[in-house]
Amino acid sequence: MNGPIRPGDLSPGFIAVSNPFDGADLGMVADIPAGIAHLLIKTAKKGSHLSRRIPRHERASILENCASLILQDIEALSALIVAERGKTIRQSTSEVLKCVDTLRLSAAEARHNAGEVLPFDAFGESWNRRGWYTREPLGIIVAVTPYDDPLYQVARKLGPAIAGGNAVIVNPSEYTPLSAIKLVSYLMSAGLPSEVVTVATGGAALVGQLVSSRDVGMVSVTGELKIGEQLARSSGLKKVTMELAGNGSIIVTGECDLEEVVESCVSMAYGTAGSGCIGIRRIIVQGAVYEEFKIRLVARTNMLRTGDPALPRTDIGPMISVDVAERIQGIVDSAISKGATLLCGNAREGSIYAPTLLENVCDASELWEWTDLCPLAVLQRVRTIEEALALANDSKHRSRVSVFTQDLKSALDMAERIEGGPVEINDSCGCRCDAELSSRSRYDNLVARESVRRVYEEMTQTKVVCFRG
Repeated sequence: MNGPIRPGDLSPGFIAVSNPFDGADLGMVADIPAGIAHLLIKTAKKGSHLSRRIPRHERASILENCASLILQDIEALSALIVAERGKTIRQSTSEVLKCVDTLRLSAAEARHNAGEVLPFDAFGESWNRRGWYTREPLGIIVAVTPYDDPLYQVARKLGPAIAGGNAVIVNPSEYTPLSAIKLVSYLMSAGLPSEVVTVATGGAALVGQLVSSRDVGMVSVTGELKIGEQLARSSGLKKVTMELAGNGSIIVTGECDLEEVVESCVSMAYGTAGSGCIGIRRIIVQGAVYEEFKIRLVARTNMLRTGDPALPRTDIGPMISVDVAERIQGIVDSAISKGATLLCGNAREGSIYAPTLLENVCDASELWEWTDLCPLAVLQRVRTIEEALALANDSKHRSRVSVFTQDLKSALDMAERIEGGPVEINDSCGCRCDAELSSRSRYDNLVARESVRRVYEEMTQTKVVCFRG
């Protein structure tokens, strides 16, 4: 938090940050009251004026220097993610490296994606005109980020925004604010003026005040559907982009390498304790291979080791809190009482929830639409590809779909008929390429752009300059 805010402006409340595995206290951050949101906006307005005047090469250098500083501290940052988020040490190190890549890609956009020459003479009525367009800042961006990737998700907002010359007020998850604060400190050390990025720790009331401000040029949200709905109603007439949690699916056909598919399913259903926003929930399997696939998947899932995320041998760390783990177990218990078959898992010890696999879940069960992050997957048998496609397209919260098949014609046909995307063939739903990949939610007004380039372009506006004669 930066700017003209005095200690007396703050409420006596604080947000305690704790280790989700053992409950150890990690620190406290201010629970900023909604009543002083205008002071945060005031600071961001000053930051906006400063940021737009930073030359593009300096923006790029700041981002590149920040990436270098992070690499120098990769062990400490990985340990912070382990402690705050509960990811395993391997997963946390991977997240730090993704953060570095994102900052470097953002620097490249600052240097090279400044605008284009417009061929006015390509049209008869404007043959005597010449001009170009440039990419200009939007001003103030309010960014709301989740807990699943506490460093990387913040970098995905800040990198493109800074590259575009904007100021940002970032509201990280109350579970994981320390990673966001640390990232901002690296940016300041790399030369970014302190007013350009403000970390606003606080709850829904604060965020509501921020996104509704007419001084804000854009709201960028990654998180749960209910949060997106609330902020969409509050934002008013401004640019809003959202990447909301969904249900990824894997379609397993009769012509595929079952061992390869099992590994993909385990990785994407249970990695990071099932808390990745690009993970899967639905595993749709053709009947010819269903029983063999089920046996292999159960066996592989039971091999996963849960426990202390700081230990290299651990595969699955804790849920973000004991309350979340208890809620998931309660929902699974309810599904079992209504006829679902438990194949493995559904055991809990504190915040550790064992990787869980169900089958025979009725079509009306809320588990098919469950978007909360958890290590839970649901198997469903189908007879035909037509049934598989109908199921994959049915969920209103669908996100990614992976298809495993050795039949090229079938793969191309399914890729064409799957609604939305991305669609991956013989690969897991975890493929995220920040250089190129983009996707659109089923909700037409809620656009999820995952590549750095597209986020950068959304966080800028074009200005056309035209000369006649």
